[in-house]
Amino acid sequence: MSGLSDSDSYRYRAYVSYSHHDEKWASWLHRKLESYRVPRRLVGLKTPAGTIPKRIAPIFRDREELPSATDLGEVVNKALRDSANLIVICSPHAVASHWVNEEILTFKRLGRTDRIFCFIVAGEPNVAEQAGSDIAECFPRALRFQVDEEGQLTDLATEPIAADARAGKDGRAEAKLKLIAGVISVGFDDLKRRELHRRHYRMSAVTAMALSVMVLTTFLAVRATVAEREALDNRAQAESLINFILGDLRAKLEPVGRLDVLDAVGDKAVDYFDSVDEQSMTPAAIEVRSAAMRQIGEVRMAQGRLDEAMDAYERALADAEIMIIEDPDNNDARFQLGQAQFGVAYVHRERGELSQMQHYMQKYLETSRELVQREPQNESWLQELSYAYTNLGVVLYAHGEAGKALQYFQSAQAIAETILAREPDDVQRQFAVAGALSWVASARSASGNLQGALDALREELELKTELVSTDPRNTLWLRRLSLAHRRAGELLEAMGRLNEASASFTAAFEISEQLVSPSVDPSNTNWQRDVAVLHAAFGKSALAAGRTDEARRRFEQHNEIVRTLLAENIGKTRWRRDLGNGLILSSKALVMVGELKAAEQAAAEAVGGLEGLIAEHPDDREAVRLLSAAYLLRGELFALAENNEQALDAWRRSIDTIDPLANGSSDYRILYVRMQALLHLDRAEEANQITRQLRAMGFADPEIVDLCESDALSARVDN
Repeated sequence: MSGLSDSDSYRYRAYVSYSHHDEKWASWLHRKLESYRVPRRLVGLKTPAGTIPKRIAPIFRDREELPSATDLGEVVNKALRDSANLIVICSPHAVASHWVNEEILTFKRLGRTDRIFCFIVAGEPNVAEQAGSDIAECFPRALRFQVDEEGQLTDLATEPIAADARAGKDGRAEAKLKLIAGVISVGFDDLKRRELHRRHYRMSAVTAMALSVMVLTTFLAVRATVAEREALDNRAQAESLINFILGDLRAKLEPVGRLDVLDAVGDKAVDYFDSVDEQSMTPAAIEVRSAAMRQIGEVRMAQGRLDEAMDAYERALADAEIMIIEDPDNNDARFQLGQAQFGVAYVHRERGELSQMQHYMQKYLETSRELVQREPQNESWLQELSYAYTNLGVVLYAHGEAGKALQYFQSAQAIAETILAREPDDVQRQFAVAGALSWVASARSASGNLQGALDALREELELKTELVSTDPRNTLWLRRLSLAHRRAGELLEAMGRLNEASASFTAAFEISEQLVSPSVDPSNTNWQRDVAVLHAAFGKSALAAGRTDEARRRFEQHNEIVRTLLAENIGKTRWRRDLGNGLILSSKALVMVGELKAAEQAAAEAVGGLEGLIAEHPDDREAVRLLSAAYLLRGELFALAENNEQALDAWRRSIDTIDPLANGSSDYRILYVRMQALLHLDRAEEANQITRQLRAMGFADPEIVDLCESDALSARVDN
């Protein structure tokens, strides 16, 4: 134990350390601590932490003075020295924060380890050292280990003092009280008892006053009751209005692509719920808040604002868990839980965090199964189960397990078709079947069944075209139709059916340009990306046909859009892959016009970006495939510059990168990259084996046809 002086000798009662991702938690906690009045009977008592004050204030939480250098800076160091306690808001974001870790170390080096208190808001404690754990740690490393006499972090574990604000644990109110008990150094049970006593005392005082002045208090009570009812009515109306705007109105705005209208509403809704006293929240209000937060998460996702989306989804999840604890038979609350689990999983997907995505998608599947078990004939629950199968299939697909993924997708399709059979004219049910077919096509393609994939895509296109004809202004359906046309174009191009591919790309592009026009919603990042990807598709076709100027223009347009998107959100892995692919294509076009220096710069940028992405997300198979293709291209550029050793080294890197993916894979995109790498390394027989495998699938990309016709590869297909 450090020899503590009276906490009155410190300028600040506590310093709150937190990641900027947890800003809202820090703001809430700061407000609650500074407004808290210590029970009167505790004020003035002497404790090991000093004299108990009337208020837990002031609290330091200003992070605007943080320097960009590795030193925390004199401002923060002084604030830490002037703080009696350190409160750490613990979450996976805090674990990733350099500054949070440094602040904890600095405070420990002041000799005040026992005045550090943890406030858990997300993640799990002490799972960082568990091999294979897919649950995110919430304690920064500086919290979990002791420091030595020189202030250096050791390997000796320590047990942090923590209050757990998560739903199902202490909860916000109890965790806040536990934290205060630690800060003023009294027992939690004692503080809680004093809190209850204070409330009872207040009630007794009010009762005594009411008895002594019966007439006056009756009059005042009537007025107070009316005012309270009016306040409750106003609050209910506010919550009902929020629910309408984010729910019913959103359903009307989404088909016409105007979710940007909901921006300010979402911010105001968050501010409103933050201002409401947690203890006054009724079950109905918690249900409204959960639904509102989930809907805010969906809007933020469409805008590419992943951190804000995750915050909203996690708050929705916490509220849904509270609702189920209080009413285990509430199936609507269980539905809200599943929606929030899906939302959290989807943000993890967009970040490229596949293990976390799988964890929450598995929970979503379990929740959906339980709903169906409770009400087997409820079609809404059956539909959720179909979605859950689809999304777990997506995880397996991302891991390269296309065969297993196909089974999940087909289960989803079977449920969707069962529901559709009950009402064949229902457009929403038709849309669900079309969505299942889309994933079946993807899994068949990755399994080497190109014709089967094309058959599923054509069935999907037929359904979606019919749907759009019934509601031509529905942007959700239009976008899905565009995606189906694009995927059909990519598959037809791989099969060598270039005219049909071009027609599909054109149909997709016309829809996507319409969606990002000023009259619809140019702020939707998903739609912007669709336009970019189609520019790249047209560029590839132009490059194959020798139209290099058109190809370069298309690739430049693609890269410009993607760079703009990344400037807003660097963490979106899909966009980072897109840029890598766009740079590879640009480099190829530059080679064709003899601009080798510019081609090398583009290829080098592609390699650097993709290597950085894979360092963060080693399971991102598409990024690995693209990196192998980038190494392949750099080798070709080195060979053109007659740097043969560097060329060989790049091609070896290409084969070493793609080999783990290619093992047992039937994905033509992976096999094609490996075949090219083998060919460059003069391993012709192995390359020919892959060529025969590709041709047996129906793969006939123009480049492979050219290679076969030039006798670089064998065109023979073994029967």
